[in-house]
Amino acid sequence: MNYFYFAIVDVCNDLVQLWTLLGYIILLIQIIVPIILIISGMITMAQSIVTNDEGKIRKNQQALVKKIIAAVLCFLVITITKVVIGLIANNVDSLYNECIVCVFRPTDEMCSLARPNLTPYQPDYGESPNNNSGSSTNNTTSQKPTKLIFVGDSRTVGMKNAVNSSDIWSCETSKGLSWMKSTGIPNIENNLDNKSGVIILMGINDVKVTNSDILASNYADYINDKANTWASKGVKVYFVSVMPTKGTYDDLNSYIDKFNSSIKKYLSSNVTYIDANSYLDSNGFSSSDGLHYDSNTYKNIYNYIKQKL
Repeated sequence: MNYFYFAIVDVCNDLVQLWTLLGYIILLIQIIVPIILIISGMITMAQSIVTNDEGKIRKNQQALVKKIIAAVLCFLVITITKVVIGLIANNVDSLYNECIVCVFRPTDEMCSLARPNLTPYQPDYGESPNNNSGSSTNNTTSQKPTKLIFVGDSRTVGMKNAVNSSDIWSCETSKGLSWMKSTGIPNIENNLDNKSGVIILMGINDVKVTNSDILASNYADYINDKANTWASKGVKVYFVSVMPTKGTYDDLNSYIDKFNSSIKKYLSSNVTYIDANSYLDSNGFSSSDGLHYDSNTYKNIYNYIKQKL
């Protein structure tokens, strides 16, 4: 890990609204400027036809053709730039391309004009399914949590946007273990009680930066410590396995498998391990960039997690 890596990641994350706003401005330019050019040329042409001045008609015909060419070029240049930079971003050997994605695809689920952060809790004490068959370790009590609290990175941001639930969400893009310790978990600790279930979805931004076994041990040490501390409150803790990638990020899967295998061994009996990685491998998933999922996949993951609580 080096300072430059984390500096870039923080710039992408901390200025996500700026990148998204810039993305919408570019999108508007790509659409509106060509329309204005063509309409203005047509208006001028129509005026010259009304005056029946052949000199003006020829002149404005040439002007209209130039404006149409300029409109097409404006649209194509921005489109080609998006494609080229998108290809470059997808082939970068790191996971901090959120700023690039938001500039050129501002409607993507990881982008927002309102910074994703902790969502105020709205009580909902309805029943949820109870099925621990997908877990390797289980919490010591059988009561199901009704106050769900999610802690995670950009994938969790995407899931939050897809499900639009009243759960508590502490999640930010491009974050890993250091953020979870300094911000992600501290954000939610005042919300914890005996109805709480803390669901942690972290690790994808770290798996290729650190040795998988050491990384898993560091994650587990912190999560186990928190689970032990919260046990007296009746809080249940869940760790969701790092989930698979595809396409240009397919090489991460070997790191993901090693990390999941290690952390599953290191988590204590106070932490339930939910194997969402195997669930997606078995049932398939859709992704626009190979790293983040589409809305339907996020909804499926969310429902699967709830079934395993």
